[in-house]
Amino acid sequence: MKTRIATFAIVVFVAQCAIAQTPTNFLFRNRFPILNDSLRCDLAPLYAWWANQLDAKTNVQSAGDNDAGGSGDATNSSNRPMAPWVHITGEILNKDEPQGWVVNAVVETAPGKGVPRKIILIHPPRKELERFGQKINLLNSPLPQPDYSALEAEIKTQNNRAFVADTIGDWDLEDTYLAAAADAKQRLAAQKERDQSLADQRVQALAALGDFPADWQMYRVDLFAFNSGRQIKGLPAFDAGLSFSN
Repeated sequence: MKTRIATFAIVVFVAQCAIAQTPTNFLFRNRFPILNDSLRCDLAPLYAWWANQLDAKTNVQSAGDNDAGGSGDATNSSNRPMAPWVHITGEILNKDEPQGWVVNAVVETAPGKGVPRKIILIHPPRKELERFGQKINLLNSPLPQPDYSALEAEIKTQNNRAFVADTIGDWDLEDTYLAAAADAKQRLAAQKERDQSLADQRVQALAALGDFPADWQMYRVDLFAFNSGRQIKGLPAFDAGLSFSN
């Protein structure tokens, strides 16, 4: 059991490393899709293989930068696991099709080895599209910059008045001004705490909506899907599988 856990942790780590090395950090989110509404698939072997290919490709490209003879291609499809599962990326052409999404896609069997195809994507991640829209709306509506200048000015004014009162020996008046300054300080601290709480809640809300690529202004399909071998309305059908996050 411990060996299984350790192996899975290594797979996750490798995949995460690969994500950091490619502009797409969005490939490996749905590890256990359900096909035919019943068969749960474990895509961990495919993720590990894909991550290794990305890593090898990056190393070859780096070597090519230092050596003009580098080819930049190190993918090896002969050892690829889970061949029916392919990487689908592309633009949604029609998300209202009852059978799924019509996608202007690139279908990859290995990193950088793909062909353009117009497809139907069965079980598309509709909830994910909704979350992306919510995240974009949040990002486009930033919190206003906090302005503490009025309270800071009030604190300064009350402290200056207290200093003058102390200078002329009116200590009762000095205490009044110091109390007013202390009250303003408490209100300032409370306001900063409220603003920080709102900022923290916003960060948590953004994180809960998903880790989308920072350069995305529009949602794009980016997932692994099963090549069903079928056609729907004349288009090849690929099945992304069911998941709780879809």
